[in-house]
Parts: sequence; C-alpha cells; structure tokens
Amino acid sequence: MVIPWCDNFKSFQDFEATYQAINTARRSARDYVTDTSLEKLAMETNSNPIERDWVVSLSLSSLHPEYGTKTMAENLTEAKNEELEGEVDLNLEEYKKRRNLARQSPYPTLVLEVKATPPPDFGSSPPPPIQGSSSRMEAPDTHDQSESNEAGGASKEDLNKLEALFGLSPATGHKGEDSFYDSIGQVIEEVSVENPVIAAQTWLTQHDPMYDGKKVIFTTTDVKQVDAAYEVIFTNIATQKPLLSLPSSPLLPKDSSIPNNGPEAGNRSYIIMPNFLSSSATSFWKFSLEVSKILGTVMDSNELVSISIFHPEHVDEEKRCPLPTFSFQWSREEGSN
Repeated sequence: MVIPWCDNFKSFQDFEATYQAINTARRSARDYVTDTSLEKLAMETNSNPIERDWVVSLSLSSLHPEYGTKTMAENLTEAKNEELEGEVDLNLEEYKKRRNLARQSPYPTLVLEVKATPPPDFGSSPPPPIQGSSSRMEAPDTHDQSESNEAGGASKEDLNKLEALFGLSPATGHKGEDSFYDSIGQVIEEVSVENPVIAAQTWLTQHDPMYDGKKVIFTTTDVKQVDAAYEVIFTNIATQKPLLSLPSSPLLPKDSSIPNNGPEAGNRSYIIMPNFLSSSATSFWKFSLEVSKILGTVMDSNELVSISIFHPEHVDEEKRCPLPTFSFQWSREEGSN
C-alpha cells in the first residue's frame, strides 16, 4: 500500500512509529473476547458441527524514502556504544547500509503479506447410521407428539386450530373490543420491542455530560472483527478531520435554519457497535487504548482528539450504555489556528 501524499509520513520516524503502533495493536487483538469467538465457543459447547477457519498469518513491513535515518539521540547513543566497544565491524556497517538502501522506496509504503492454509482435516466423517433407524424413517407419523413440540415443530392439530381461529372472525362478522383483530393487535404491541440502537442513542443523550445536540454525530456499524472495527473508527476520523476547521457545513446556506452537525472543533462523534466486544468491557477499553496510541503518532501537535467509551459492563456505572459505543471529540489547543 503506497502512501504518496500524506504529509505526516514525510518523516521516517513518524512513519515508523505509526507502523509499530499498528503492529502492536494487531498483536493485542489476539486477547480480545470478540462476539465471533463467543459464537464459535457456544457452537462447540452445544456439540454442533462448525466449519473450521483457515489458519491465517499476517506480517507487516515498511518502506520509506529515508528508511534507516536516525535521530540525533540515536546517533549519540550509537557513538557511545562504539566508543565502549573500541572497534567497528566494517562488514556489519556495510551490510546495514545496503539493507537500508534496499528499503528506501520512492514513497512511504506498507507491505502486507498474508499466508493462509486450509484447516486441518482430522478425518471427521458423519457417524454411521444406527441399526434399526430405518424403521423410524419409514414411519415418521409414529413419533410422539410431545417430541415434535419440544423440537419446535407444529402438529396437524395445531394447524387445524389456527385455521379455525383465522376463519372465526370473518364468519361471525364480530368486530367488538374482544374481536380477533383487537386481540392480534394487542399481542403485536406486547411482543414488539424498542430498537436497541435507538435505546442506546436515547441513553447517551440523557447520561453523557459531554453530549451537545448541536454538535453531535451518530454512526452505527455491525462489524464483529477487530480489523473491521479499526477501519470504521479511522475512516470516520479521516472523514471528519479535513472539515475540522470549517465554521459551518459548505452544503448549507449561510442563512439556513438547519442545525449544523458537520465535523468541526468541539463536535462529539458516537460510533455505536452492537456486535463488537459486547461481552467484554475490558477488551473494548484495550481497543480504545490502541486507537489512542495510533492517533498519537499521526495527529498534529495542535489537534486533540479525546477518546471515551461506553459499555453495558463498564466498571463506571455512569458509562453503562445499553450497547458498546466508541466516542471521540475534536478540540484544538488555545491559540492554534
């Protein structure tokens, strides 16, 4: 992946710091309790056959026009070490020089290598049919009706009752308070539940002290994997950053009465993630720390992004939102342009 136009990566040290932060974040993700892993664990516990995943390994390396350039502190440390050792290995120095030269590409570049192998085959095969099972297959009607009900099936008698119920009201023409249609409407009203995303938004508006209805952006994503979650987070940040200094949305006229929710200094963004680390507040907190570390390597000194999280199992009762929510707020240091 070639990155030719990013001003933040003109410095090799900044580029390398970001690359190392990404590697660290991906290594930390191995310990997260994801919803996908819990689903697979539940299937294994219930002895249900599951499709095994491929064995995938990823490696990330970097290239840069100034690859190998050292800071003044690194040069000073190297000079002190050479002085203590008393001699310099010229062959080793030449090797390092050529190695760095080989990785000095025209533009900052990340090289991602993916190695995947199919899941191991343990020789699993469907179990042989049990003797005497053919008689059951020939006479399925001999099953006990209770077994069908326990399995969630509907018997013929149940279907007859439903047909009679649906035909009763049209035949009688009765549409009073106790009519069939009123009963059905009451049942639908009882079983209907509120959208969990709307419930989370309502909770945030009522419990987050930083909430400002005039400067808020809500986003919802159904991602489950860690890499996909990083993509969502940084896509939102990258989309909003260029508009940070705009006083108002360019799409709205100056005299518009529509409230401006465009990204600007002081805006607060909420990314609701119902299916991401929903059972582990600790994993969600560690994920937010890794996002902060990566941001620290690419943000300008006059730009500040405060990160906060909400989770149903948060240790702080005031942050126990019904759904996992990642929040960040733009700000600027005083006196900056």
